[in-house]
Amino acid sequence: MVGEPYTYNAVITRVVDGDTLVVDIDAGFDIWLRGQTLRLNRVNAPEMKTPEGRALFNQLRVLTGQKIIIKTIKNHRVKKETQKDSFGRYLSEVEINGMGNLSDYLLTNNLAVPYS
Repeated sequence: MVGEPYTYNAVITRVVDGDTLVVDIDAGFDIWLRGQTLRLNRVNAPEMKTPEGRALFNQLRVLTGQKIIIKTIKNHRVKKETQKDSFGRYLSEVEINGMGNLSDYLLTNNLAVPYS
């Protein structure tokens, strides 16, 4: 059985590419996890070496500094003890004030394709 995802407040510190963000996570009790890498759930964005990937990166870069809410997703394709993928990323849903769910935004605007 898969439990509910963990929910945290966070701040985007860097956009790596169209489906990867680096964030500082507020774990509560004055504990911050700095420089954590997230992989957006459900989407596959164009590679950075393509014009589409570069354009999406430039569009998302304005999100740096934005306060967000993340929900980490239990990922069965990763190391069970850390829940990180081979690139050290947590699989997450990201909610941005004024934009809503970032994965939904990318899919709705044809900026990414569903991850399969």
